[in-house]
Amino acid sequence: VHCELSNLDLDGQVQGNLTVQPGRAPVIDIQGRLNRGNGTAVWRYLPRQVGDDAYLWVKRGILGGTSPETTLTLRGSLDRYPFDKGGGLLQIAIRMQDGVLDYATNWPRITGINGWLTFRNNTMTLDAEHGQILGARLETVKVVIPDLYYSPDTMLTVTGQASGPTAAFLDFIRQSPVNEYMGRFTDEMKATGPGRLHLQLVMPLSEIDRTRVAGRFVPQDDSIALNDQLPGLTNVTGALNFTDAGVKGEGLGARLFGQPIAISLASAKGGRVHASATGSLTAATLARWLPDALDRRISGGTRAQADIVLRPRSVDLKLNSNLAGLAIDL
Repeated sequence: VHCELSNLDLDGQVQGNLTVQPGRAPVIDIQGRLNRGNGTAVWRYLPRQVGDDAYLWVKRGILGGTSPETTLTLRGSLDRYPFDKGGGLLQIAIRMQDGVLDYATNWPRITGINGWLTFRNNTMTLDAEHGQILGARLETVKVVIPDLYYSPDTMLTVTGQASGPTAAFLDFIRQSPVNEYMGRFTDEMKATGPGRLHLQLVMPLSEIDRTRVAGRFVPQDDSIALNDQLPGLTNVTGALNFTDAGVKGEGLGARLFGQPIAISLASAKGGRVHASATGSLTAATLARWLPDALDRRISGGTRAQADIVLRPRSVDLKLNSNLAGLAIDL
Protein backbone atom coordinates (compact mmCIF):
# COMPACT_ATOMS: atom_id res chain seq x y z
CA VAL A 1 0.00 0.00 0.00
CA HIS A 2 1.31 3.45 -0.91
CA CYS A 3 -0.78 6.58 -1.20
CA GLU A 4 -0.49 10.35 -1.09
CA LEU A 5 -2.76 12.37 1.23
CA SER A 6 -3.71 15.99 0.70
CA ASN A 7 -6.62 18.16 1.81
CA LEU A 8 -7.21 21.43 3.62
CA ASP A 9 -6.03 19.88 6.91
CA LEU A 10 -2.88 17.98 5.92
CA ASP A 11 -0.32 16.83 3.33
CA GLY A 12 1.66 13.61 3.48
CA GLN A 13 1.93 9.96 2.51
CA VAL A 14 1.16 6.52 3.89
CA GLN A 15 2.78 3.19 3.00
CA GLY A 16 2.77 -0.36 4.35
CA ASN A 17 1.15 -3.75 4.03
CA LEU A 18 -2.33 -5.27 4.37
CA THR A 19 -2.33 -9.06 4.72
CA VAL A 20 -5.54 -11.00 4.03
CA GLN A 21 -5.79 -14.74 4.70
CA PRO A 22 -8.89 -16.95 4.45
CA GLY A 23 -10.56 -17.48 7.83
CA ARG A 24 -8.55 -14.79 9.56
CA ALA A 25 -9.03 -11.09 10.22
CA PRO A 26 -6.91 -8.83 7.99
CA VAL A 27 -3.58 -7.75 9.48
CA ILE A 28 -2.33 -4.25 8.79
CA ASP A 29 1.11 -2.70 9.14
CA ILE A 30 1.38 0.83 7.80
CA GLN A 31 3.44 3.91 8.49
CA GLY A 32 2.48 7.46 7.62
CA ARG A 33 4.19 10.83 7.67
CA LEU A 34 2.65 14.23 7.22
CA ASN A 35 4.64 17.37 6.52
CA ARG A 36 1.74 19.74 7.13
CA GLY A 37 -1.05 19.55 9.66
CA ASN A 38 -3.68 21.83 11.21
CA GLY A 39 -4.05 21.57 14.99
CA THR A 40 -7.71 22.58 14.97
CA ALA A 41 -8.53 19.58 12.72
CA VAL A 42 -7.14 16.85 14.98
CA TRP A 43 -10.62 15.89 16.22
CA ARG A 44 -11.71 14.94 12.68
CA TYR A 45 -9.23 12.06 12.55
CA LEU A 46 -9.87 10.41 15.91
CA PRO A 47 -11.18 6.81 15.93
CA ARG A 48 -14.97 6.63 16.06
CA GLN A 49 -14.70 4.67 19.32
CA VAL A 50 -13.48 7.74 21.26
CA GLY A 51 -15.94 8.64 24.05
CA ASP A 52 -18.10 11.73 23.74
CA ASP A 53 -16.44 13.69 26.56
CA ALA A 54 -12.93 13.10 25.25
CA TYR A 55 -13.97 13.74 21.63
CA LEU A 56 -15.63 17.06 22.51
CA TRP A 57 -12.66 18.11 24.64
CA VAL A 58 -10.24 17.59 21.73
CA LYS A 59 -12.62 19.42 19.37
CA ARG A 60 -13.15 22.39 21.68
CA GLY A 61 -9.83 22.42 23.49
CA ILE A 62 -7.27 22.57 20.66
CA LEU A 63 -7.89 26.01 19.20
CA GLY A 64 -4.76 26.67 17.19
CA GLY A 65 -1.37 25.46 16.07
CA THR A 66 0.31 23.84 13.11
CA SER A 67 2.40 20.72 12.68
CA PRO A 68 5.42 20.37 10.38
CA GLU A 69 5.72 16.70 11.33
CA THR A 70 3.13 14.04 12.13
CA THR A 71 3.73 10.29 12.16
CA LEU A 72 1.16 7.50 12.03
CA THR A 73 1.66 3.86 13.01
CA LEU A 74 -1.15 1.34 12.55
CA ARG A 75 -0.13 -2.25 13.21
CA GLY A 76 -2.11 -5.34 14.19
CA SER A 77 -5.10 -7.53 13.48
CA LEU A 78 -8.05 -5.34 12.46
CA ASP A 79 -10.49 -7.32 14.59
CA ARG A 80 -8.65 -5.81 17.58
CA TYR A 81 -8.79 -2.24 16.26
CA PRO A 82 -8.43 0.39 17.80
CA PHE A 83 -6.15 -1.76 20.01
CA ASP A 84 -7.32 -0.20 23.27
CA LYS A 85 -7.27 -3.72 24.75
CA GLY A 86 -3.96 -4.73 23.19
CA GLY A 87 -3.21 -6.83 20.15
CA GLY A 88 -1.75 -4.01 18.09
CA LEU A 89 -0.65 -0.40 17.98
CA LEU A 90 -2.40 2.75 16.87
CA GLN A 91 -0.17 5.77 17.39
CA ILE A 92 -0.42 9.29 16.03
CA ALA A 93 2.39 11.64 17.08
CA ILE A 94 1.93 15.30 16.19
CA ARG A 95 4.67 17.88 16.51
CA MET A 96 2.84 21.07 17.60
CA GLN A 97 3.98 24.62 16.92
CA ASP A 98 2.30 27.72 18.35
CA GLY A 99 -0.56 25.65 19.71
CA VAL A 100 -3.45 27.13 21.68
CA LEU A 101 -5.09 24.99 24.36
CA ASP A 102 -8.36 25.87 26.08
CA TYR A 103 -8.16 23.01 28.55
CA ALA A 104 -11.17 23.99 30.70
CA THR A 105 -13.89 26.63 30.89
CA ASN A 106 -13.01 29.59 33.15
CA TRP A 107 -9.29 28.76 33.18
CA PRO A 108 -6.76 30.93 31.28
CA ARG A 109 -5.69 29.45 27.94
CA ILE A 110 -2.21 28.13 27.23
CA THR A 111 -0.72 29.71 24.11
CA GLY A 112 2.48 29.34 22.10
CA ILE A 113 2.65 25.59 22.79
CA ASN A 114 5.58 23.76 21.24
CA GLY A 115 5.73 20.03 21.89
CA TRP A 116 4.24 16.66 21.00
CA LEU A 117 0.59 15.61 21.01
CA THR A 118 0.43 11.81 20.99
CA PHE A 119 -2.48 9.40 20.69
CA ARG A 120 -1.35 5.88 21.60
CA ASN A 121 -4.11 3.29 21.63
CA ASN A 122 -6.52 4.54 24.33
CA THR A 123 -4.33 7.33 25.80
CA MET A 124 -3.80 10.94 24.77
CA THR A 125 -0.70 12.83 25.97
CA LEU A 126 0.45 16.37 25.29
CA ASP A 127 4.07 17.01 26.27
CA ALA A 128 4.75 20.73 25.87
CA GLU A 129 8.36 21.81 25.97
CA HIS A 130 7.21 25.38 26.53
CA GLY A 131 4.27 27.73 26.16
CA GLN A 132 2.79 30.80 27.79
CA ILE A 133 -0.04 31.63 30.10
CA LEU A 134 -0.86 35.30 30.77
CA GLY A 135 2.74 36.39 30.24
CA ALA A 136 4.38 33.62 32.31
CA ARG A 137 6.60 31.09 30.58
CA LEU A 138 5.45 27.50 30.98
CA GLU A 139 7.91 24.64 31.21
CA THR A 140 7.43 20.87 30.99
CA VAL A 141 3.64 20.96 30.79
CA LYS A 142 1.94 17.56 30.51
CA VAL A 143 -1.73 16.99 29.64
CA VAL A 144 -3.08 13.43 29.82
CA ILE A 145 -6.39 11.70 29.12
CA PRO A 146 -5.60 8.14 30.26
CA ASP A 147 -8.69 6.50 28.73
CA LEU A 148 -10.21 7.97 25.59
CA TYR A 149 -12.75 5.20 25.08
CA TYR A 150 -14.51 3.55 27.97
CA SER A 151 -14.05 5.53 31.17
CA PRO A 152 -17.50 6.49 32.57
CA ASP A 153 -15.85 9.55 34.13
CA THR A 154 -13.18 10.64 31.66
CA MET A 155 -10.37 12.39 33.53
CA LEU A 156 -8.01 15.04 32.24
CA THR A 157 -4.79 15.75 34.15
CA VAL A 158 -2.72 18.91 33.64
CA THR A 159 0.64 19.24 35.35
CA GLY A 160 3.37 21.79 34.82
CA GLN A 161 5.46 24.60 36.12
CA ALA A 162 5.95 28.19 35.08
CA SER A 163 8.33 31.04 35.74
CA GLY A 164 7.78 34.73 35.21
CA PRO A 165 6.63 37.96 36.84
CA THR A 166 4.67 37.44 40.04
CA ALA A 167 2.15 39.97 38.67
CA ALA A 168 1.35 37.46 35.88
CA PHE A 169 0.66 34.72 38.43
CA LEU A 170 -1.66 37.06 40.34
CA ASP A 171 -3.55 37.58 37.06
CA PHE A 172 -3.73 33.80 36.62
CA ILE A 173 -5.26 33.42 40.09
CA ARG A 174 -7.77 36.22 39.52
CA GLN A 175 -8.90 34.77 36.16
CA SER A 176 -9.29 31.18 37.32
CA PRO A 177 -11.30 29.25 39.94
CA VAL A 178 -8.16 29.32 42.12
CA ASN A 179 -9.32 32.80 43.17
CA GLU A 180 -12.30 31.34 45.01
CA TYR A 181 -10.21 28.56 46.57
CA MET A 182 -7.90 31.23 48.02
CA GLY A 183 -10.73 33.38 49.41
CA ARG A 184 -10.10 36.09 46.77
CA PHE A 185 -7.45 37.55 49.05
CA THR A 186 -5.22 38.28 46.04
CA ASP A 187 -7.78 40.62 44.44
CA GLU A 188 -5.99 43.76 45.63
CA MET A 189 -2.44 42.42 45.78
CA LYS A 190 0.32 44.08 43.80
CA ALA A 191 3.76 42.61 43.23
CA THR A 192 7.08 43.19 41.54
CA GLY A 193 9.71 40.53 41.00
CA PRO A 194 9.78 36.99 39.64
CA GLY A 195 8.27 33.75 40.91
CA ARG A 196 7.69 30.09 40.08
CA LEU A 197 4.42 28.20 39.96
CA HIS A 198 3.90 24.43 40.17
CA LEU A 199 0.37 23.33 39.29
CA GLN A 200 -1.64 20.13 38.97
CA LEU A 201 -5.27 19.94 37.84
CA VAL A 202 -7.35 16.77 37.77
CA MET A 203 -10.56 17.41 35.84
CA PRO A 204 -13.56 15.13 35.25
CA LEU A 205 -14.51 16.21 31.72
CA SER A 206 -18.20 15.62 32.37
CA GLU A 207 -18.15 17.78 35.53
CA ILE A 208 -15.42 20.40 35.39
CA ASP A 209 -16.79 21.93 38.61
CA ARG A 210 -15.35 18.92 40.48
CA THR A 211 -11.82 19.80 39.42
CA ARG A 212 -9.16 19.06 42.04
CA VAL A 213 -6.29 21.53 42.27
CA ALA A 214 -2.88 21.36 43.92
CA GLY A 215 -0.36 24.14 43.47
CA ARG A 216 2.68 25.81 44.93
CA PHE A 217 3.84 29.35 44.30
CA VAL A 218 7.36 30.43 45.25
CA PRO A 219 8.17 34.17 45.16
CA GLN A 220 11.82 34.95 44.53
CA ASP A 221 12.81 37.92 46.68
CA ASP A 222 9.69 39.84 45.61
CA SER A 223 8.07 43.05 46.80
CA ILE A 224 4.38 42.50 47.59
CA ALA A 225 1.61 44.79 48.82
CA LEU A 226 -1.45 42.93 50.11
CA ASN A 227 -3.63 46.00 49.59
CA ASP A 228 -3.53 49.80 49.82
CA GLN A 229 -4.28 49.76 53.56
CA LEU A 230 -1.22 47.75 54.66
CA PRO A 231 2.47 48.60 54.29
CA GLY A 232 4.30 46.74 51.56
CA LEU A 233 6.61 43.77 52.11
CA THR A 234 10.03 43.43 50.48
CA ASN A 235 12.41 40.51 50.00
CA VAL A 236 9.51 38.03 50.28
CA THR A 237 10.60 34.38 50.46
CA GLY A 238 8.95 31.04 51.22
CA ALA A 239 5.99 29.44 49.45
CA LEU A 240 2.21 29.49 49.16
CA ASN A 241 0.61 26.05 48.86
CA PHE A 242 -2.97 25.91 47.65
CA THR A 243 -5.61 23.32 46.79
CA ASP A 244 -9.31 23.45 45.98
CA ALA A 245 -9.79 23.40 49.79
CA GLY A 246 -7.72 26.48 50.62
CA VAL A 247 -4.28 28.07 50.93
CA LYS A 248 -1.44 27.83 53.44
CA GLY A 249 1.92 29.55 53.74
CA GLU A 250 5.16 27.63 54.17
CA GLY A 251 8.31 29.22 55.59
CA LEU A 252 7.22 32.72 54.65
CA GLY A 253 9.51 35.59 55.50
CA ALA A 254 9.98 39.20 54.39
CA ARG A 255 11.24 42.59 55.42
CA LEU A 256 8.87 45.26 56.76
CA PHE A 257 10.19 48.79 57.18
CA GLY A 258 13.62 47.27 56.64
CA GLN A 259 13.27 44.77 59.51
CA PRO A 260 13.01 40.96 59.03
CA ILE A 261 9.65 39.37 59.90
CA ALA A 262 8.26 35.83 59.95
CA ILE A 263 4.81 35.28 58.43
CA SER A 264 2.22 32.55 58.88
CA LEU A 265 -0.84 32.39 56.65
CA ALA A 266 -3.79 30.02 56.18
CA SER A 267 -7.32 30.20 54.82
CA ALA A 268 -10.40 29.70 57.00
CA LYS A 269 -14.12 29.19 56.50
CA GLY A 270 -16.19 31.98 55.05
CA GLY A 271 -13.63 33.10 52.49
CA ARG A 272 -11.26 34.52 55.10
CA VAL A 273 -7.48 34.30 55.21
CA HIS A 274 -5.74 34.60 58.57
CA ALA A 275 -2.17 35.88 58.67
CA SER A 276 0.23 36.86 61.40
CA ALA A 277 3.59 38.58 61.22
CA THR A 278 6.19 38.62 63.98
CA GLY A 279 9.25 40.85 64.05
CA SER A 280 10.88 43.99 65.37
CA LEU A 281 9.61 47.55 65.27
CA THR A 282 12.02 50.43 65.73
CA ALA A 283 11.11 53.70 67.38
CA ALA A 284 11.49 55.46 64.02
CA THR A 285 8.89 53.11 62.51
CA LEU A 286 6.43 53.58 65.36
CA ALA A 287 6.85 57.35 65.31
CA ARG A 288 4.86 57.76 62.10
CA TRP A 289 1.69 56.66 63.94
CA LEU A 290 2.26 58.61 67.18
CA PRO A 291 1.19 62.15 68.09
CA ASP A 292 3.76 64.83 67.47
CA ALA A 293 4.31 65.21 71.21
CA LEU A 294 5.60 61.65 71.39
CA ASP A 295 7.24 60.87 68.06
CA ARG A 296 10.49 62.68 68.97
CA ARG A 297 10.65 61.28 72.53
CA ILE A 298 10.85 57.52 71.92
CA SER A 299 13.92 55.48 71.15
CA GLY A 300 15.02 51.86 70.93
CA GLY A 301 12.94 49.03 69.50
CA THR A 302 10.52 46.27 70.48
CA ARG A 303 9.09 42.95 69.33
CA ALA A 304 5.55 42.95 67.99
CA GLN A 305 2.99 40.64 66.42
CA ALA A 306 0.41 41.69 63.85
CA ASP A 307 -2.72 39.55 63.43
CA ILE A 308 -4.49 40.13 60.13
CA VAL A 309 -7.82 38.85 58.76
CA LEU A 310 -8.20 39.31 55.02
CA ARG A 311 -11.62 39.27 53.38
CA PRO A 312 -12.58 40.31 49.87
CA ARG A 313 -12.02 44.10 49.84
CA SER A 314 -11.60 44.41 53.62
CA VAL A 315 -8.89 43.84 56.20
CA ASP A 316 -8.77 43.67 60.00
CA LEU A 317 -5.44 44.42 61.70
CA LYS A 318 -4.51 44.00 65.35
CA LEU A 319 -1.03 44.84 66.63
CA ASN A 320 0.27 43.47 69.94
CA SER A 321 3.48 44.37 71.78
CA ASN A 322 4.66 44.55 75.40
CA LEU A 323 6.87 47.54 74.37
CA ALA A 324 9.90 45.96 76.02
CA GLY A 325 13.02 47.64 74.63
CA LEU A 326 11.49 51.06 74.05
CA ALA A 327 12.43 54.17 76.00
CA ILE A 328 10.33 57.32 76.44
CA ASP A 329 11.94 60.65 77.28
CA LEU A 330 9.32 62.55 79.31
